[in-house]
Amino acid sequence: MTPDQRRYCKGVADAMSPALATSSSTAAERSAPQPDDLLDSVALYLHDAGDSRGLPKEEEQILGKAMTDGREAKERLAASKHGPAERDELLALVEAGKRARQHMIASNLRLVLHVAAKFRTAGLPMGDLVQEGNIGLIQGVDRFDYKRGVRFSTYAVWWIRQAIQRGLSNTSRTIRMPVHAVQLAWKVEETHATLEQQLGRAPTAEEIAEALDRTPEDVRRLRRTSKPPLSLNLHVHDDATEELGDTVVDGESTDPSDAAAHTALQSDVDHLFELLTPREQEVMRARFGFGDGVPRSLGEVGKALGISREAARQAEDRALKRLRRRVDRSILREYLLN
Repeated sequence: MTPDQRRYCKGVADAMSPALATSSSTAAERSAPQPDDLLDSVALYLHDAGDSRGLPKEEEQILGKAMTDGREAKERLAASKHGPAERDELLALVEAGKRARQHMIASNLRLVLHVAAKFRTAGLPMGDLVQEGNIGLIQGVDRFDYKRGVRFSTYAVWWIRQAIQRGLSNTSRTIRMPVHAVQLAWKVEETHATLEQQLGRAPTAEEIAEALDRTPEDVRRLRRTSKPPLSLNLHVHDDATEELGDTVVDGESTDPSDAAAHTALQSDVDHLFELLTPREQEVMRARFGFGDGVPRSLGEVGKALGISREAARQAEDRALKRLRRRVDRSILREYLLN
């Protein structure tokens, strides 16, 4: 390794030395008994992120260059063979890049918490929001270009926010919404909360729409679709065992009393039709939809039975007259009343 490369790797190590000391103290603290409020993952994350104050711009530049040089060295190692000395130099650069990457991530954990806190009412537990935000932080670190001269925090916030919003789109809803729709729904809820504070009351859809330059119908639709689903196992009352699913009516099921009445009606109609001739029965069943539930015109009846429309009309008239003369109307009156 050349003297310049040794000095370069030493500079990277010096830049990371505070974090290495903090990491050691954190590991020692973690080995000691932990209080109950640090047992869950979010509390532990908060504990580890407590000392991540971000980095000075100069240090970000040093680490960014180390990561870039490490990636380039890794590509060179994979592309061709090298002598022992050159290989050792490239491996040292790769290792320095890995350490720089780890340090950049560890130093910006609090940034993830800051961004995730803004989404704490969006439908995911805080721990899940932080996990999604960490994915975005890692993506931001891997894509950071130190040559542009921008602060890493400014660059990384976009990646963290995008990852959280994508996580909300994929996991917080039973029915997945596109990412842009989730983002717009979040803006609607955020604007609703802001206007509610300013006005001292719940804002109308028109007021939210005006603030966002959208239509009131867009606002109403987004607020409807962004509501979380309710579990059918949700208890209706705190002190009862009845669940929400017990109160939901199945629109496709038939009430037992209705089914019994329908069967009885069908039986009575079949009994009445015994007063008619076979042709009259065919006409009446086709005309009023007995059997398939589809009423037909006289023309359709005639075509189906191979007779003229007039013949179908005459058969219908004869059948109705015979039924009026012979049927006790009290038989069907109960069905009409019910």
